[in-house]
Amino acid sequence: MHALEVFGGLGAVLLGAMMAWAYAIYRHRGQSRKEADWVARENAEARNEKRPGDPGPATPRDARPLVMIFCAVLATAAILFGLVWWQSARSPTFGGDRAPIAQGR
Repeated sequence: MHALEVFGGLGAVLLGAMMAWAYAIYRHRGQSRKEADWVARENAEARNEKRPGDPGPATPRDARPLVMIFCAVLATAAILFGLVWWQSARSPTFGGDRAPIAQGR
């Protein structure tokens, strides 16, 4: 078994599990009630200081292009690793029983 085969299959699963864990931590925000109250007070003070013409707060919709780019990169990486794994399994020099030409007798 080659490193790319392990990384292509198991690595993708581990990466997906890591991303799901990070998202769960992000959604929970890891804050205690005391910290959440402090953040709410700070945000209320910041809203009270707002002047006309100040930019508004960022919305989750603003992050969509970045999320789409990230998903496209992950999909491309998964496809490329899958193609490398598939090609190495079919190649006689990597997955077969024939020796490479440079090492032939």
